[in-house]
Amino acid sequence: MLREDIQFITTKLKALDLLDKLQGKRILMTGGTGFIGRWFDIPGLDILRVGTRDYSCALKGEYDYIIHAAPCLPDAVVENVYCKDTKVMLISSGAVYDDPETELAKEKKYIEEYLTDLIDDCVIARVFSVAGYGARPGRFALDTFIRQGMAGGPITPVDNGSLRAYVYGADLAVWLLYLMVNETGIHDVCGHHMISIRGLAYRIASIFGVDVQIIQDDRQDPRPVYTSSAKKAFYMRDRKIKHVLKRTIMEYKDNA
Repeated sequence: MLREDIQFITTKLKALDLLDKLQGKRILMTGGTGFIGRWFDIPGLDILRVGTRDYSCALKGEYDYIIHAAPCLPDAVVENVYCKDTKVMLISSGAVYDDPETELAKEKKYIEEYLTDLIDDCVIARVFSVAGYGARPGRFALDTFIRQGMAGGPITPVDNGSLRAYVYGADLAVWLLYLMVNETGIHDVCGHHMISIRGLAYRIASIFGVDVQIIQDDRQDPRPVYTSSAKKAFYMRDRKIKHVLKRTIMEYKDNA
């Protein structure tokens, strides 16, 4: 995470009156060493971020909030920590709408239902496309295009008509903490600026000064949208797509 991002998160939390509210609060974050979890390494906040392999340290002590970002439900943690008087926020996925038959969507939906039945004070954040360094290579369009641009191109998008609404990771961390403290129920969390895969490729290509080679997708089945159409979506409004791409590329270069 860039130094400027840490400052942004701290400043934004102060502006939203969250920094004072979270002072002295203990927060457990399962799956906290992953792509989203790394954005929660926030100075001044007591956030215990644990990975998905060893939860032994999570069983020690009491917590005021729990952020469940892990891809599964660790039985020991659920039995010994989640069932106590603690507010839980589940970081779910927009895939439950767009790709409901995928393993990710099925697992997230199962966890949503399990936690809402178990816990009264629970908020679910269905997160859509997130920008920032660290996505799994070859799995996501934004990550692939930036890596292709840094390598000198060409950028090779598959033109399948899908759309994205990206939110930068630093913005996401702020708004997830806001939801955790202030809300309950289900919220769609995504950027407000939709962009096609083709459009994303050309924007990134223009930044790096490289060519684009379109790969046509002739399948007739509708392609995933990856942007919320819900009326109660909790849209990110801090950065437009050009700023999201600028910050993301800065992160990639910083980690090159």
